[in-house]
Amino acid sequence: MRNRAFTLGVINGALVMVVASMVRPDLVLSAFVLRLTSSTFLAALPTALMHLGGLWPQLIVAHIAEGLPRKKPIYIISNASRILSLMAMALTAYLLGEESPVLLATLCLFCFFVYSSGCGGSGIAFMDIVARTIPATRRGSFMGLRGFYGGALGLGAGFFVRYMLGSEGLAFPLNYAALFTTAAIFLACATSLFAAVNEPPAVQKKERGSFREHLQRGVASLREDDNYRLLVVVRSLMGTIAVGQVVFIPYAIVGLSLPDSIVGVLMILAACLSLPANFLWSHIGDRHGNRLLILIAGAVYLAAPVLALTSSYLPTWSTGGWLPAEYDLRALTFVLAFVLGAAGMRGAMMGSTNYLLEIAPDERRPSYMAFMRVLQAPSALLAPLLGGIVADLISFQAAFALACLAGAVTLALTVKLKEPRQTNAAK
Repeated sequence: MRNRAFTLGVINGALVMVVASMVRPDLVLSAFVLRLTSSTFLAALPTALMHLGGLWPQLIVAHIAEGLPRKKPIYIISNASRILSLMAMALTAYLLGEESPVLLATLCLFCFFVYSSGCGGSGIAFMDIVARTIPATRRGSFMGLRGFYGGALGLGAGFFVRYMLGSEGLAFPLNYAALFTTAAIFLACATSLFAAVNEPPAVQKKERGSFREHLQRGVASLREDDNYRLLVVVRSLMGTIAVGQVVFIPYAIVGLSLPDSIVGVLMILAACLSLPANFLWSHIGDRHGNRLLILIAGAVYLAAPVLALTSSYLPTWSTGGWLPAEYDLRALTFVLAFVLGAAGMRGAMMGSTNYLLEIAPDERRPSYMAFMRVLQAPSALLAPLLGGIVADLISFQAAFALACLAGAVTLALTVKLKEPRQTNAAK
């Protein structure tokens, strides 16, 4: 049963990575909204909506999930809402065209919010199923292989996005309608595969208490579990690095005068780096623990705003003709910043997720996951909005500097996390 769950989960992850690439809020949707509105602040809004949509269902879904022996129905229903939302985005782009840019942006952002809300519901169910079907010592490999094959497919997705958003692709906004349609198809396939996993019932099936009792248990977990409380703080601060990340595409297109096809180029390069990086992250997590993984990957993630800030002060030296003229020294430094940030963020999320699965009691796991995500809400929601406002009113450099500060504080607190495997071995 576990081998079947492992295999189906890996294939599911690879397909989901393609979906995430096609509607990535800080790349594809940021360029889409920027094209429609010419506003850096609004271009940062998809990332904020992704976090808001993913966070608000957490406590409700976790409360329902804790009273269910199996969580697969929640996963299927949540993903169905995501598929329908993507289809609605594609249809809206096809029907409205460029005639009503503000209306098109508004409707697509609303649909993306619904899509993100489905992510919040499916994520709780998915991780609980993984925790009961994949052993702790194989979760690093599981996540790593999902990322590896997802990176391989993401490489193809990057070429597809580059083609669609380039001069050879469909006219705007039909090119984005094609991306949204493709994402819906891949998500339907991914959902069908994971629905075939044989989910065992929860170890402790208990009667679900009231929602108030559910909240009280969550508060008690934060008060009593020092490691869990610190992990929540680390994840919250890690989200503030998005102050710089969310303006990467506006900076590339407006600040560096790169074409819209840079979105596909960045996806291709990030996918290429993710292939070896995922094996490195999974090796560190499995062999040396997820605390070390969070620390190392977090340092790589911090390199992104540092390099982006540096790029803005570099001279516009040519690459000597071996690249298009617009890819000067500043642009190449920015590209390096993006791909390192993508790899580092993936490793940090992998490490913190698996770390949480190790410290959370089986019967409380949905609540542990939900409360952590809900408590991340202030930073997850405000950081993208703050990044857009700072970039619009002050400069891109100011947004990158804030991200550097947030990353430094995050690393300082990550060092204080305890390794749960050593704690368990001592008991």
